[in-house]
Amino acid sequence: MAQENGIYEVTQKGKSDKEYGKGANKMNNDRTEFYNLAFNLHPTYYFENNFLKTSYDSGNLSKLTFEDAKSSNIVKNEDPKYDQVELITIALENISDLKNSIDLSKDKNLKKLKYVYIKCYFNCSEDDIKKFIQTDKNVRIFYSNIIGG
Repeated sequence: MAQENGIYEVTQKGKSDKEYGKGANKMNNDRTEFYNLAFNLHPTYYFENNFLKTSYDSGNLSKLTFEDAKSSNIVKNEDPKYDQVELITIALENISDLKNSIDLSKDKNLKKLKYVYIKCYFNCSEDDIKKFIQTDKNVRIFYSNIIGG
C-alpha cells in the first residue's frame, strides 16, 4: 500500500512487487495523471440517489462521481458517453456502504477507465476496499479516509 497526501493506493493481486517498488516504470508509480483527473475540472457527471444531480460538460465525459454507493449502479446502463470515462469517484458515507460491493471488471462500457477513487467518510482499510470493488487489473484503485469531512 503506497500513500501520498493521505491518499492510499490499493495493491492489486497479480501485480508483482517490482511494479510497485524501485524497479517500477514511471507509469506504474506516477500519480500526476490521477491527481489531474481527480482534483482539476474535467467533464464530469455527478450522481446522487441514482439520478444525475449535476454535470460539468465541456467535451468528452472523463469522470463519473457517485456521491453515494448505491448510485454506482448507473454504470450498468449502456451509455456511449461512458466510453471515454477515465476516473470514477465513489463516496462512502458509512461502513455499511461497503456491503454494496461493485464489480467493474467485466464492464464493457468503461473502455478507458484508468482509476477508481474511493472517499471513505469513516475509517476504512485497504482490505475493506479490496472487498468492496473489483476492477480490471489495469485499473488503479485509490482511497482516502475523510474523517469529519
